[in-house]
Amino acid sequence: MRKTFFILTLHLTILAQAQMEFSASEDQILTQKYQSYIKSGRKCQAVNAGPRVILTGFGLFEGVSFNISGAIISNLASQDFWPDLTEASTTQTVSSTLLSLDRGILNNSENGFRIYNRSLWIDHKQVSACLILLDVEWDISAAILIHEMIEFQPQVVVMTGLNGTDQAELEAAAVNESNREPGFFSNGKPDSLNTPLVPFVNPQVNSPPQISMNWDQTKIAANIQPLLEDLQVSLSTPSGPAASNDYICNDISFIALEALKNQPLHLADGGIELYPNFVKPPKIGFFHYPVNARFDSQELFTWSRVLLTITAQGL
Repeated sequence: MRKTFFILTLHLTILAQAQMEFSASEDQILTQKYQSYIKSGRKCQAVNAGPRVILTGFGLFEGVSFNISGAIISNLASQDFWPDLTEASTTQTVSSTLLSLDRGILNNSENGFRIYNRSLWIDHKQVSACLILLDVEWDISAAILIHEMIEFQPQVVVMTGLNGTDQAELEAAAVNESNREPGFFSNGKPDSLNTPLVPFVNPQVNSPPQISMNWDQTKIAANIQPLLEDLQVSLSTPSGPAASNDYICNDISFIALEALKNQPLHLADGGIELYPNFVKPPKIGFFHYPVNARFDSQELFTWSRVLLTITAQGL
């Protein structure tokens, strides 16, 4: 009896700790940000009858003047940069003198996200693409993505971010771990309140230690290799979770993969409630651009081809 009581007490203690992922103040802030996002009416919308895809990138964080993952998202939304009917297999080039490139930096007034909707041609299919630019923030960026996934019901979701090395990387899995470093405001300044109190992405007792991406990493690697050779960039394809991937790129990946279980997700101490209901689970993966990627028109164009080639594998 005493042993049973001890186990029950321990279980309840773990559950109580699971409600303390952030401070009470930050839980309230995250909840308010999510409510503002919902009220904004900015969302993924189908622009044609083709397959639906969601592509994401991040804005600034400390020490970078631009984040290529966000710049790709912003520029792909522009028909001047990526004209209609352009395929990832195109051999055309772009002229820096003809373009006004977007650095993919969010304004404070955008409340941590920007959403573009446009038609893209991927692997000879007209696709309805929702392009989402997000702040580098724990949980709220994931909550926005999951809500859009639920409402939009995409066939493919490709999340992207900036690697800490000169290699590009196709992630194989996400882990239920967080490095407890702060997130960042849109201007790239640290948001000290947006810091996890526990070393987990989801501290609920039923969360697995890791979840595998459900994309075909091997086939994607083969398809993008010629483009990476043009960029003179090597590719990392870890067979499991990358040891250094325990920050917000991992956070958004783990929560997105958890959503595929079609079970309720509770963030911000229950202030954000998400109810996944995927009729057909989308293909999900995370791609890291190399840290030395340049803000150059032709390089951005080639990396856009890489991203759309990755996306094509899930269609």
